[in-house]
Amino acid sequence: MQQEERDIIPNLDNDLIRIWTTTLEKLRQDNVCLKNRLSAAVQHTVSRSFLEAAEFYQQRFIDKDQIIDLLRYDISNLAHKSMQGGQAVSELQVRHLAKDIDALVSEFNQMKDSFNRYLDEYGGA
Repeated sequence: MQQEERDIIPNLDNDLIRIWTTTLEKLRQDNVCLKNRLSAAVQHTVSRSFLEAAEFYQQRFIDKDQIIDLLRYDISNLAHKSMQGGQAVSELQVRHLAKDIDALVSEFNQMKDSFNRYLDEYGGA
């Protein structure tokens, strides 16, 4: 077993949990706004190529919602595990979760930028 897998965090930092959950909530809200913009754009544009792109982005938005839900579940599990007496969270688990959240933020921002550029090209909402 590697050293970092044996490093134990007796209590997961509440500030870290709050930062993670706030980050995911902001992404969820941004995702809702993107879906609303897509819905408005679809009502005004009915070209086949636009609808194909709209379906692509809609699926990406759904995928991000699912990832956000999974990460929220993981945060909840780690927080619960940390709060229960005698159960500690490994440093490796915390690092993996932090890495997953950072990756989601990066991917989400790239998707959001791509979607906004696409709508700008079409003169969308």
